[in-house]
Amino acid sequence: ADAAMRRVTPFDARGYYYYYSAETRGCRAPAIFGGFNPLSLSPSGFWLPEPQYLFEEEDGTGTITATEAVGYNADISGTGLHLIHATAGNRPTYQTGGGLHWLQFDGVDDFLANATGVGAVADFTIVWAQRETTRQNGAAFSYSTDDAGNINRLIAHTPFGDGNFYVDAYSDLTDGRLTGVWPHAVDDDVVCSFRRSGASAVFRTNGVVRDTGSDGTAITSDIIVYGSLNNPLFRFAGRLYGMIFVPSAVGDGVLANLETYFGARAGLVL
Repeated sequence: ADAAMRRVTPFDARGYYYYYSAETRGCRAPAIFGGFNPLSLSPSGFWLPEPQYLFEEEDGTGTITATEAVGYNADISGTGLHLIHATAGNRPTYQTGGGLHWLQFDGVDDFLANATGVGAVADFTIVWAQRETTRQNGAAFSYSTDDAGNINRLIAHTPFGDGNFYVDAYSDLTDGRLTGVWPHAVDDDVVCSFRRSGASAVFRTNGVVRDTGSDGTAITSDIIVYGSLNNPLFRFAGRLYGMIFVPSAVGDGVLANLETYFGARAGLVL
């Protein structure tokens, strides 16, 4: 590979080397030499908080440097589900340190969204990495058919202010809701995954199963909200290191690969 196209990352010591190939809107798509490539899964959405994927304005213009507000996080899956916010004061900031990259959400009014969404999906896998910096009634993301998140929705309260996690059904709390005690402290870096296959669902953090259940809710998403439920009561306060949405229930080995990939983005070795 062209050395100029290769980027050394904090997890090179684990034997992974990343390169970037040309992508739409000037973005570059990540792959691992001799290893796992998340794009091989044909994701419906794939968002990473690195400067080549971030722009100041909601129209995808304006280069980003550290501490600047982000109005546009490009979707590098190729499906065009870019996450945006038109209001300058309600945007997360791009932060970097120790070789890591993340979006910092203030827990008050920051979020990014896409009004198109992933469409109707019964089986899916979502993996993301996060660090809560303040414990409150926040949501790392939501996928729903309306901006209130009340119909066929997936919401990740990881965790809620009461110290428990709640993943999935928001308006009907008996509909396939996965829940339990959140085992991580404030300021811990955590990789989360949620997989739905048929009516079975599993939620894991850092590779450990936290809850399973019979999940009667498929997604018919017309909106994606990142860093919040689209509701001022549920803003996420902390770091988000990226997220991928795969429109299938991946196998255990692939799920572990995805968790390892996002763990590395948060500086974790899983």
